[in-house]
Amino acid sequence: MPPSPADVSPASEDQLLRPRLGLRPWLALLRRAFAFAFWVRFDMASKGSGWPRIRVMRTMSWTEMQYGTKQDYELLGPAFEQHARSNLVDNLCNLLGLLRGPTLGYQCDRYSHSLQSGTRALRNGESIDMVVGALLHDVADGFAPENHSDAAAAVLAPYVDEETHWVIKHHGIFQGYYYFHHLGGDRHARDQYVDSPFYDRCIQFCAEYDQNCFDPSYDALPLEEFRPLMEEVFARPSRVPGVAPAPA
Repeated sequence: MPPSPADVSPASEDQLLRPRLGLRPWLALLRRAFAFAFWVRFDMASKGSGWPRIRVMRTMSWTEMQYGTKQDYELLGPAFEQHARSNLVDNLCNLLGLLRGPTLGYQCDRYSHSLQSGTRALRNGESIDMVVGALLHDVADGFAPENHSDAAAAVLAPYVDEETHWVIKHHGIFQGYYYFHHLGGDRHARDQYVDSPFYDRCIQFCAEYDQNCFDPSYDALPLEEFRPLMEEVFARPSRVPGVAPAPA
């Protein structure tokens, strides 16, 4: 049974009423800690151990890149590379997810269209590069609608073969064969590329993996089925250098 107020001694009452200051030192410590921005990377596979390796990276003191040193950029470069690469597939999947929504007069939305394209390419035995290219050929519709082919190709360029990159880069104008003439345009605009070794391949791509991929009854694979393929492609060494080579 708790003591009654009459049983509380003056000393005990003083202790009860005294402000609790025990958190102040900890708050001061936290303030100091947050004064130092840090980046933590967990590497569960570090040196064969099951424990995470934690790397703390200091924040640069400058706000203009012109003041950075060699040592600064030797830290910043790998940090960005690791962060960008580890999140790339997730980010691309999120971009594809943005294509969910209104069908805009078609029978399915652009997200379903993309899954159909990737599924048809996969089931037709295309290379992993072309399958991933088909899946992502319209990934830029949400942020670069006027030049979505160029934007999607730019995303793929560092990681896929030349043929896939060329096909995705030019698929927009080749797709125009099916509708440009209805809008007062030239459906044969693709013929300006007739001398390209990938001309026929791009025609095939649009015929088999683009213009026919607006069928809501098609049993397209879910996006999760393509993740292993995307992870393989985007884990490759980049074909586009991040740093311009020094002159010989």
